[in-house]
Amino acid sequence: MVEILYNTERKKDAIAVMEKIVKLRPTNSNYALTLAELYEETQDNDNAKKYYFKVLEQEPNNEKAKRKIQELSNSNIE
Repeated sequence: MVEILYNTERKKDAIAVMEKIVKLRPTNSNYALTLAELYEETQDNDNAKKYYFKVLEQEPNNEKAKRKIQELSNSNIE
């Protein structure tokens, strides 16, 4: 469902659905990662970083989340 909303340019709806899913399954880092990616796609970097950090809380060695936080932090400097 989220993918359908996203692919039909209903990104805000996709984010709203993923937020509900993350609240229902707060220990699932894959859901948090998906939500972070959705926020990043919509240039909401603050929320993207927030959810990448949530991924790291559950998976401290998640390289993708680490890399994305670094990239987003660097983009705020420029």
